Amino acid sequence: MMLLNTIFVLVPCFIIIYGKVSMNVDLTNSMTNDELDGFQIQQHMIDEINEQDRHQKNLADVFELPVGLQDDVQLFQQKLHAIQHRLRFYASTSKNSESNSSPILPSDTTDSNLFDQINGQKDFEEQDETTKLIETEERQRQKQKEEKEKEKQQEREEKQKKKEEKEKETQRQREEREREKQKEREEKQKKKEEKGKETQRQRDEREREKQKEEREKDKQKEREDKRKEKEEKEKETQQKKEQREQEKQKTREDKRKKKEERENEKQQKDEQKKQRTEEN
Repeated sequence: MMLLNTIFVLVPCFIIIYGKVSMNVDLTNSMTNDELDGFQIQQHMIDEINEQDRHQKNLADVFELPVGLQDDVQLFQQKLHAIQHRLRFYASTSKNSESNSSPILPSDTTDSNLFDQINGQKDFEEQDETTKLIETEERQRQKQKEEKEKEKQQEREEKQKKKEEKEKETQRQREEREREKQKEREEKQKKKEEKGKETQRQRDEREREKQKEEREKDKQKEREDKRKEKEEKEKETQQKKEQREQEKQKTREDKRKKKEERENEKQQKDEQKKQRTEEN
């Protein structure tokens, strides 16, 4: 798009230059060949210049210039103005030299001094006008250069200011992050200490529970031992009781048997006695 705009701007400018140069050549040929008189040449040149001025003034409205080409186009327009001043000067000198119907020719020896005088005056005025234009262009370039330098300096200052602000912001964020990290470390250390305290309390609590369980186990074992001992004692007592009962039973049996034996023996004696008695 930028290249297209450049082409659209430069092509009409070259056309204008070509038209002005061609017009100058045609004017010179016309004066040399005595085809047009001075008034027609002057009127023709003025009309062409005015038309080209209007066209040139409208260029900025028709085409949008890229930012990088504005200075070049402005310098180019200044050069076009210099050419226009020269052409106007040619037209004015042509009007002064065309008081007669025939143009002044360098080959005319009778008016050669007048021609040299006109050319000298023309060269002096043209050189003075060119010098003024060059000085104006130089001042404009210097002004544009100073403005650009001022803009660059302002941009550098703004960039430096933004850089400093960014560094300050970065430093502030870094300090903020460092404070947050320090706070996190302190919180972690505090939690670690609390966890250590809690762990010690839990360890002590577990130790107390363990000791309590051991004491409970000892008591349970002691109760079990006592119970077993009691059961053994009861069992032993029962066994002794049963043994005494058995011994008593045996004693009774023995007594009963002895009693029966005595009775049997007595009965036998009685029968024997009775039998002897009967025998007697």
